[in-house]
Parts: sequence; C-alpha cells; structure tokens
Amino acid sequence: MAAISLCAFPLTPAFAIQVTLSFTVNDFGIVGTAPSGVPTDPVTGSFTYDAPSITSDPTSFTAVNLTIGGHAYTLAEVGSNTDVIGAVVNGVNDVFAGSDDFILVWHPASAAPEAFVYATLSDTSAVFESSNFTQFNVTAVPVIPEPSTWAMMALGFGLLGLVGYRKTRSDNALA
Repeated sequence: MAAISLCAFPLTPAFAIQVTLSFTVNDFGIVGTAPSGVPTDPVTGSFTYDAPSITSDPTSFTAVNLTIGGHAYTLAEVGSNTDVIGAVVNGVNDVFAGSDDFILVWHPASAAPEAFVYATLSDTSAVFESSNFTQFNVTAVPVIPEPSTWAMMALGFGLLGLVGYRKTRSDNALA
C-alpha cells in the first residue's frame, strides 16, 4: 500500500515554486576612479528561479534578463547565496573592478532590496554601487505540472481504485 501512495503523491522537487524578481536601480556612485563615468545607469533586470517559497533564497535559476555595460548575463554566469544574487566570475558575494561582475543584496523574507553593485571589463579601477531602487518586485509564477506528473498521479489513483475494488470484491465473496 505504501508503494501505491508514493505513486499517487510523487516526492519530487516539483513542490518548489517559480519566482520572478524584477528591479530597476539608479543613481550609481563610483568607488575608485572611472574616467568615463558610470557605464550603465539605470540598471534594469529580472531573474526567474525556483525556491521553496516566495520568501526563500533561490535554489536554481531558470531565466536571466540582465545587461550591464554591453554584457548580457547568461544562466551559467549567475548564482546565489544567502540574501545575494550575483555573477559567479569572482564568487557570488564579491565584485572586482575590471570584470563583468555584479551582486544584488536583498532580503527574501521581506522582499526588501539593500544594494546593487557592479563592475565592467572596461573600467579596471572602479566599481559602481547604488541603493536607490525605483522598482523591486518579487512575484510567484504559476507553475503548471508537467505531463509526467499528471500521468503518475493518474496511475497512482488508478492503482488505489483497483486495490479498493479488489478488496471490496474479496470481502463480498467471503460474506
């Protein structure tokens, strides 16, 4: 009977929800020297990721929409740590001048942004930081179960029905 219950309610990571975080941040200050000024201001972007709940840190990213200083970030370049989303080039928590790098510091439990810091390849002696978020939204994306999940559920309920039918039939035969 335990095997049938597992068919009816599969234990998979499908119980994670998909979350989209979108933001716009502007008024960047320069830390160091940048002869050409701030390369991108404002910075607008979004991340879509899986998490146990809307107030949890990301577990895996499914989409990235972020371009800074002409560099469009890809899924392979983005990671997360506690309260931080960032580029993985120098480690998620660090930003170094002279590299395409960024960190977004925020608090998932309250959906409150703290700071955005970035660097570019073209500015070898400066990083750019701001805490002026003009837009910051964290929303759950409705998740539609995969066909294989529906198939497993149907199979599980079918097996439960078959077991119930056979049990009723054998109880009637004994009476």
